[in-house]
Formats: sequence, structure tokens, C-alpha cells
Amino acid sequence: MDRTLEGQEVTGVCSDAAITILTGGESELRVETKAVLKTPDGDHVSSDPESPGDAAAPLVLLSRSRAG
Repeated sequence: MDRTLEGQEVTGVCSDAAITILTGGESELRVETKAVLKTPDGDHVSSDPESPGDAAAPLVLLSRSRAG
């Protein structure tokens, strides 16, 4: 089973009790703790699933980008 996310298109981003990133390769990355994500523009965004407000806009930008 290939678990490589590199090059896969991000098809969805959900934020509830965790941040879930879905890819076109049918992978799902679920982050349930505080994390730092790198956007397609190269910015680093701190994310807390229990308080997603600050990271909401940058997370939306991940949609249709490629993991890498």
C-alpha cells in the first residue's frame, strides 16, 4: 500500500475536531493536535483543530494544490 502523499492533488480540507486533508489518491491525512502547515505559497500556518479560525483561510488555499 502506497502512503506517499507527494504529488497528490488536495481535493478537500475539513476542520472539525481535527483537520482532515483529502487527496485525489484517496488518501486522508487527519491532524488531531496543534500543527504547523506549509501553504502552496511557502508560508507556515499554525493550526489548532479546537480553534481553527486563524488557519481557516490558508487551509482553503490547500484545496486543488499538490502535496509535496
